[in-house]
Amino acid sequence: MTTIDDLVALVPPPTEPVDARGDWHEVEAALGLALPTDFKALIERYGLGQFVDHITPLTPFGAHGPADRARSGTARQRAALP
Repeated sequence: MTTIDDLVALVPPPTEPVDARGDWHEVEAALGLALPTDFKALIERYGLGQFVDHITPLTPFGAHGPADRARSGTARQRAALP
C-alpha cells in the first residue's frame, strides 16, 4: 500500500474533488519544474480543500492555478508564479 492509499483509508476523498484534474505537463512547464508524484496523486484524489483546518493543499488547476496565470500571458502574472 502507498502513502496515498493510507490517507484514503483514513480520510475518504470527495466524490467530485474541486479543480483536481488538468494537464500536469502544462503546469510543470509554467512552473519550470517537475512536481512530486505523491503531490499529483493527492491533488487528483482530493482536489482543492483543507484537512482539519491546518493543511491546505493548493491545486494548480482552476481559475487561480499557475497554468491559468501563465496562459493569460502578462509578465506581472508570470512573475507571481510560485
